[in-house]
Amino acid sequence: MDNNIKELTVSLMNSNWPKTEKIAEELFNIGGEDAKKALLEGLNGKRHAIRTACIHYLAKFNDESMIDYFRNHLNDNSYETRMEAKNAIKSLTGEEVLTARGE
Repeated sequence: MDNNIKELTVSLMNSNWPKTEKIAEELFNIGGEDAKKALLEGLNGKRHAIRTACIHYLAKFNDESMIDYFRNHLNDNSYETRMEAKNAIKSLTGEEVLTARGE
């Protein structure tokens, strides 16, 4: 993994909103499998802003193999993260899904 991506991953995992969004966008703009892996790592972030930003930018890769990762976040504690997962699934598949809370 590229040193820049490693540094951004560490920064992402320790960031707060709105910086989280900017770091996730930067990883997306770098592109490639290493950047995607970094964003996938962010799905385990302790703050919802990290998880939400990572879902948003992972969906922009237009990779349907990400859908299961998004489905796992339909039961996230954070409303924003659940909605981002729901929207990501819809954007990739056209499927309307409900969150674990029926939203």
